[in-house]
Amino acid sequence: LYVQLALSLKPDFPAAQSLLGGIHESQRRWTDANKVYEGIDAKTAYGWNARIRMAANLDHLDRTDESAQVLRELATDYPQRIDALVTLGDIYRARKKFAEASEVYTVAISRIALPQKQNWTLYYSRGIAFERTDRWEEAEEDFLKALELRPEQPLVLNYLGYSWIEKGLHLKKAQDMIEKAVKL
Repeated sequence: LYVQLALSLKPDFPAAQSLLGGIHESQRRWTDANKVYEGIDAKTAYGWNARIRMAANLDHLDRTDESAQVLRELATDYPQRIDALVTLGDIYRARKKFAEASEVYTVAISRIALPQKQNWTLYYSRGIAFERTDRWEEAEEDFLKALELRPEQPLVLNYLGYSWIEKGLHLKKAQDMIEKAVKL
């Protein structure tokens, strides 16, 4: 109600438009959300996020090819940013297109000059994509990099620990990692 009131007073109010789009998304009204996001000027501080959200919503509408096209265009237009690529990689991974996901995550990682603590998710996600495409050595390397960035991350500890056990590798260390993940 308040968002609608704000927009009736000021139709080009990006903060309110973004909030309304988010409300539609929370109600799984992807098309309505995208109609709102389309009205956000791309040059505003909210414009970039609106374009990313629109692409994600296209995927929710099973228009994954269109979603991928939008995200690839954003990634091309803004080569210093990784969020469009991360979103695309996540979409591919959720759709079990692991080879495509690993390729996109690799491009995103190549854009990071010096990996920081917050980049652990990117290595973890690519590790999953590698593991699911039988590229274990690369997967293990990424899981270890994720742990280097976030040593106490339970998702990584759990995934790597169980993977090692399944492969009969580092059994004591794997068990310790899984127990630590459970405690965390």
